[in-house]
Amino acid sequence: MTPLVQGLLTTTLDGYVTYPQSVIRVLSVVTILTDLFIIIVAIKLGFLQYIRSSVSTGAKIVFIGLFANAIISVFTDDNLIVFSLFITLRLFFQLAALFSLIHILSSSPNFDTNRYFGIMMTGVFLYVAYIILIIAILPDHATFYWRSGLPSATNVRHIGNYVAILSMAVMGAFLLWKKP
Repeated sequence: MTPLVQGLLTTTLDGYVTYPQSVIRVLSVVTILTDLFIIIVAIKLGFLQYIRSSVSTGAKIVFIGLFANAIISVFTDDNLIVFSLFITLRLFFQLAALFSLIHILSSSPNFDTNRYFGIMMTGVFLYVAYIILIIAILPDHATFYWRSGLPSATNVRHIGNYVAILSMAVMGAFLLWKKP
């Protein structure tokens, strides 16, 4: 649901983004706050101890490899080092939150797979409906400032990021899901 909330907070019908909307968009404030909340809850439920004691060495190597690849990619463009580092840290938070969420879900004895996927699909449906609604209600498509005016999490790059995160959810579930 965070892409939907992020998008709603940065919606503009004239294409000109205000300074607060720009801060929310560039810093991904809603997403990072949600990620931190999920990580804190998982830590309180023993996520760090679980990783130390139960996660296989192979899974730990995969995580270290992903993180090393991300850090190395920061230094590929000297002009954008700070921006790249910020994006890398944000994606690291998202990945850590995703794996924390897997830990939280697999720790619950009342976890229901059908309800989980129902909630996820409802969120995806609302997100896609929101994107379509934004395009439909724009007053003047010809003068709309498309490059910065689209709400956060509604352009192709953002949608690609969310699809990639869903694929990481599958990998994370294989590596981290607690066996009954």
